[in-house]
Amino acid sequence: FSQVTAIDRNRIYAIDWGCQLQLPQGYPHALTQIAIRAHHLELTTKPGPINSFPCELVTLSFTQHRVTLHLTLTPHGRSLQMEMLKTQWEQFQHQPAPWYLSFNISRLILLTA
Repeated sequence: FSQVTAIDRNRIYAIDWGCQLQLPQGYPHALTQIAIRAHHLELTTKPGPINSFPCELVTLSFTQHRVTLHLTLTPHGRSLQMEMLKTQWEQFQHQPAPWYLSFNISRLILLTA
């Protein structure tokens, strides 16, 4: 979750994540927070057209089938947690930096007061 402030009709600033996000037009005026499920974040080696930010890996934790990554958005130093399948991580982990964390606009959870 992150507290938000409005920038304009299509963009907000996610205070706790330290980034600007583009939203669908006409998002609720009473929007106070934004969220996304950890398994809906996407890790890539190329920036997406919107809502994509450079990041660095801080720590990892493993379960039998999943990996939880703690990532820091750069240069802001804000930490986020994402999950992926262990098989996906085994393929991705050797990709060269920089890595990008992408927030899929259709997966954002808009919360109002």
